[in-house]
Amino acid sequence: MIAVNRYSADTSSDTLNATAVVPPAAPASNAPAIPTTQPIPVATTGTALQMEIRAQDHCWVRAVVDGRPTLERLLQPGETQSLTAQRDIVLRVGDPAAFSYSVNGQAGKPLGAANEPVTVRFGTDGHASRVS
Repeated sequence: MIAVNRYSADTSSDTLNATAVVPPAAPASNAPAIPTTQPIPVATTGTALQMEIRAQDHCWVRAVVDGRPTLERLLQPGETQSLTAQRDIVLRVGDPAAFSYSVNGQAGKPLGAANEPVTVRFGTDGHASRVS
């Protein structure tokens, strides 16, 4: 839209003063704008990794979920924790004999011998691979 102002303060000139009026751009959709400073989430296959860990006795555990430290402390006998990941869960267990777990509802196999710390990575397929 363009508007033309045919009247000006200087009446001795035969020139026209033109003023352009530009309407604001209409949004592309009704969706809310995503700030460009925030990371945009990437869609996954929808197969989340669900893990429940349980201390049978006093047991030190460190959990890193999708690359972020989530848990790092001494669990008390009978204490349980639930973890959910999109990519992987890495566990460091101080005493594997004092520890049990399930992955996606299936009971897990023993991770190691008593008092021998172990680090294990669980992928989205639920399988464990020893890191150390």
